[in-house]
Amino acid sequence: MTMLQSASGSRVDCDECAHHAVVPSVRVDVLRRATGYVSHNGRDFCPACWYRHTASRFRTSSDPPSDDGPAAA
Repeated sequence: MTMLQSASGSRVDCDECAHHAVVPSVRVDVLRRATGYVSHNGRDFCPACWYRHTASRFRTSSDPPSDDGPAAA
């Protein structure tokens, strides 16, 4: 997890990709909410990486649907 907070502002870096967000004079928690960053298990995810991370957990079988109906004959 990479968060930087200084007198000049805050920065949060995604732990999956090179994306980051920087805003002057804002606390890190406010920056996360405003930019859609998610902190999970000590890691920060940008919105796109968080979507990929959670979508993979809920993905169903990757097998293509079979067409065994009457028209398939």
